[in-house]
Amino acid sequence: ERAASSHTDAAAAERNDGASIVRVARFRQDGHDYAVIRIAIVPKLPPSLTTAETEVATLVIEGLSNAAIAARRTTSVRTVANQLRSIYSKLGVGSRRQLCSRFSIQRDLGARAMHDHRGAHHLGAFASDVNYSE
Repeated sequence: ERAASSHTDAAAAERNDGASIVRVARFRQDGHDYAVIRIAIVPKLPPSLTTAETEVATLVIEGLSNAAIAARRTTSVRTVANQLRSIYSKLGVGSRRQLCSRFSIQRDLGARAMHDHRGAHHLGAFASDVNYSE
């Protein structure tokens, strides 16, 4: 498999309604349109977490490393580690894995060509937000 050769060959969109995040990436390869759709249910974290802890926990659940979380939040890796210790204590979990398994519900629908009954390629309703001209 090869990646799309230019930015005109690929596009992406994200929809976040507070309860779920839907990400759609579209690319064209070998004359076929493909879509990668990722649906993540936003975890309902307990109100005992501070705003910063909720953000860190959500980013951990999304799969980001401490370094990536620190970069995104413009803070230090040590601060993220301290916030994680506090999160673990408040939620009664002992690790990232436990945090993720307790609060993460995700489904990756994978990459596949989409065809309608006439044989035309399409990407479905979620892909309608994608601006393919960028």
